[in-house]
Amino acid sequence: HFSWVPGYLHASAGQARDRARAEMSQEAAVADALGIPAKYLDQAPGIGMPGVVFDNQARFHPLKYLGVLAERVHGDGSFVFEESEVTGLEDAPVAVRVGRHRVRTDYLVLATHLPNIRDTWVASEIVTRSSYVVRGITAPGELGEGLYWEHAEGGYEHLRVDRYDGYDEVFLGGRDQENALASRCHVQDVF
Repeated sequence: HFSWVPGYLHASAGQARDRARAEMSQEAAVADALGIPAKYLDQAPGIGMPGVVFDNQARFHPLKYLGVLAERVHGDGSFVFEESEVTGLEDAPVAVRVGRHRVRTDYLVLATHLPNIRDTWVASEIVTRSSYVVRGITAPGELGEGLYWEHAEGGYEHLRVDRYDGYDEVFLGGRDQENALASRCHVQDVF
């Protein structure tokens, strides 16, 4: 389900139109100065507010992608473990503790959005945020297929429109909320 689709950065609906035009024009100019192809739009499709279009943005089905990735990782000393909570890390030699088990390795990639390691080596504060997403089905063509995200500070929204035969699948998310409790994560340069 990989495809290239347009991505639309757009001004917030409640923003003053003159200010929105200026900000979106500046976003397009900065992208252009950085060598990122972008074009200012007086109205982002279906949104009605000024925006910037970034053509050829990669879109894929995340669970299908992870399924193929997991199939290709297995073997030759590489493994994928599910439902295996890491309860600690060791640096000499590099090892991962999972409950009463210990897995030693030469390299470790900690790939998670929220590490929750109960260990005591070097600490840094991580503040987590939760985003909410709803999915719906609509008639095809209500919005252009692509990715949309709002130019706003704090609780912005994002939209994804996937086109299928006879319908569009729409995902609306955002309005992130900072979690009340910050987690402590331990990071060391052995990784």
